[in-house]
Amino acid sequence: MKKVIFLTGATGIVGANLLVRILERDKTAKVVALIRANFEKHPRQRLEDVLHIISPDLNNEIWSRIQAVSGDITLENLGIDDALYSEFSERVTHIIHSAASVQFQLPLEEARRINFQCTENVMSLAKEAYRIGRLQRVAYISTAYVAGKKSGRIYEDELEGLHGFSNTYERTK
Repeated sequence: MKKVIFLTGATGIVGANLLVRILERDKTAKVVALIRANFEKHPRQRLEDVLHIISPDLNNEIWSRIQAVSGDITLENLGIDDALYSEFSERVTHIIHSAASVQFQLPLEEARRINFQCTENVMSLAKEAYRIGRLQRVAYISTAYVAGKKSGRIYEDELEGLHGFSNTYERTK
């Protein structure tokens, strides 16, 4: 079975590099890249602008395995129409969620909407794809900025935020 990878954050530094490396290493994989696009730029053009900087020599064969889709992880069904959402639920074998806002000073509710609610929205697609039976794996790319002002050795069960946070980004993680 060929991999069909649903990728968020493909226009970010991490997501764009992942996309290129995946397609260079797996010659049969296809990537559906969810792109937040405005009316001025089509999602494909926005992705091309980024990938040409990261990997200017991408060949046409790799480009042919990328489907850029306009969407928004802050919205229900990722801002994709129902028919396309259903299609992805049936086709996707892997999901990589690397989209987030790394702005440290966003108002807390906006930062939570982008960095927390969005993950729930992506996981809704994962649950549906798993229910249908093709989903094999989900990867979530996050951050080391989770411990706030706590210093020294920090264990996963010590992330309650009791020492405070330096910014709203840390609080959402």
